[in-house]
Amino acid sequence: MARYANRLLFLFGVLLYHAGLHTLIIWLGRHRPKVALYHDVSESETAYTAGLQCTIGPAAFDRHLAYFARHYTITSIEDLTGSNAPAGAAAITFDDGYASVYTDAFPILKKHRCPALVYLIGRVIDNAALVWVNELNYFLRVHQAASHDLAAAAFGLPASALPEEIVSAARLGYDKEKIEKLLENVRKLTGISSENLCRQAALYVDWKQIMEMRRHGITFGNHTATHPNLSRLSAADQHAEIAETQALLQPKLGPIASFSYPFGHHGRETAGIAAALGLSSVAEVGGSNSRQQPSRIARVHIHAESVAGVFAQMEVVEPVKATIRALAFRLKAFRQPRGANSA
Repeated sequence: MARYANRLLFLFGVLLYHAGLHTLIIWLGRHRPKVALYHDVSESETAYTAGLQCTIGPAAFDRHLAYFARHYTITSIEDLTGSNAPAGAAAITFDDGYASVYTDAFPILKKHRCPALVYLIGRVIDNAALVWVNELNYFLRVHQAASHDLAAAAFGLPASALPEEIVSAARLGYDKEKIEKLLENVRKLTGISSENLCRQAALYVDWKQIMEMRRHGITFGNHTATHPNLSRLSAADQHAEIAETQALLQPKLGPIASFSYPFGHHGRETAGIAAALGLSSVAEVGGSNSRQQPSRIARVHIHAESVAGVFAQMEVVEPVKATIRALAFRLKAFRQPRGANSA
């Protein structure tokens, strides 16, 4: 039901855009800062990213930035979350640190003189490793005979499960040891080493690329060491994931002040752990920024190619959903008997 409601809201937003009402709606929402979340800017998906809804074409990204520049004041996360954030503020972010951010997105960002923040996964910089999601996705799509049934069984899915269903089950039921054992078994069956696969994929940015982007005003944030589902980890393991990447990034990039949750998942204590490690802003996935809250920056995951779709996602779908959630929370609190929380 929720999926159909999302689709209807999206189509309604597209209709509003084509009816010429987008400028008015953007103006009405000018006091709600907007943050766009991108991942991979490439001409096409690869076996590592297929089905993850994370790839946008460079031409589409170019149109998106032109749209943002026309209708918003594009600014940094630091300025957007500050007390002097301009009306109509918007920021651009990238999760995961794909190499395409440098090869395809960076030239377009320079063309539009647009700042951006890239959240980096510590252990995969320089292609020293693969994020488990990308590696699992690759094996499911390229070496199906060796991986599919093993992976489906590991996560309690039928043999008919699609690759994206298996990846989603692995994400939601995240178990580090189970995933590592599965990937190790598949590597043995295929005769493919993780080192060779990393070199073949060249999927993420290296330090030389990071430094060049930094010289042109691109900033960087912490996206954990291995991209786990943090809601499935203990507080100690969450701390280790975040602290490892802080220790890696800060000697080369200076203070790292922003953190983003992998997949948008987190536990009750995650924001506090990030704050204790010096991360003054925390970025989520989904939601709407009704006011500047550095510890809860709502970001809209952009997966639409059209500008009308971007408008629908940012100005209609996410704000409406956020309003409904807020109303439901207030209604629940109103219905709760007085003294229910006292003991």
